[in-house]
Amino acid sequence: MSARRDGRLRDLAVSALDEVTFATDGSSAHRPAPVSLLIAANWDLTGTTRVFSRDDPSGAWAGADLAEDRPAPGFLPQVRSLGRHRDRVTGIDHVFAGQDPRGIFSGTYDPAVAGHIRWTATLELDLSGVSAAGLSGLRRSSAG
Repeated sequence: MSARRDGRLRDLAVSALDEVTFATDGSSAHRPAPVSLLIAANWDLTGTTRVFSRDDPSGAWAGADLAEDRPAPGFLPQVRSLGRHRDRVTGIDHVFAGQDPRGIFSGTYDPAVAGHIRWTATLELDLSGVSAAGLSGLRRSSAG
């Protein structure tokens, strides 16, 4: 667990956990052998959205910040789902993180970055323009 600047813990709970296997990198180059990573997301009391990946040989976890949103009463920005997909056109293996309130982030395998996943800055699916009206799961307090 990590601490905020004031020394208090910032990680409340794990919100999603999955294993993803990459046979390619982000440029569609095939790996000599597929690489599997355990990935996890958390409820971060600061509103930072992070996805962690585990390095099996060392057992170390590395986190990647995807977004920063303001927590509100009754609402904490977070990744709620993780998934994987091989693009049929490019052949590239992708990992996806579904985050509330922004949308879906995507990443590809890159051994040169911490955690071995290069997350894109542009959302795969941007939910910022989607109205929450009529969607009970998306209703937030008036402060959100």
